[in-house]
Amino acid sequence: MPRLDVSGATSVITGAASGMGAEVARQLAARGARIALLDCNPDGLAATAAALAGSGHTTHLIDLSDDAAVAALATQIAAAHPHVQTLVTCAGSSMLGDIDQLTMEEMRWLMDVNLWGTVNITKALL
Repeated sequence: MPRLDVSGATSVITGAASGMGAEVARQLAARGARIALLDCNPDGLAATAAALAGSGHTTHLIDLSDDAAVAALATQIAAAHPHVQTLVTCAGSSMLGDIDQLTMEEMRWLMDVNLWGTVNITKALL
């Protein structure tokens, strides 16, 4: 299977402040992509952005569980990056402990970030 040519195209990456999101950003930037980095961690986001090769990258501080904020962000991304080629959703949260010890509020928060956050950004960018 041929590699996707990302040179000059934009990739939007959620969870870009650390872990898989940061590494995917580094890999795609090294292949010439412009990256829109999304996360709720400002320090990690800045560190990832500073480590990227190339130029034209943008950072966006966002709570993906906030529908209205995500819709507004999609408009900002479209203005800065008219050709979004890929969306990589790496954002996610977790809590340590047994599931029967989590409150319903904690479980809803996890689902809001891990499930609905992915749905929100995907729908907003379509």
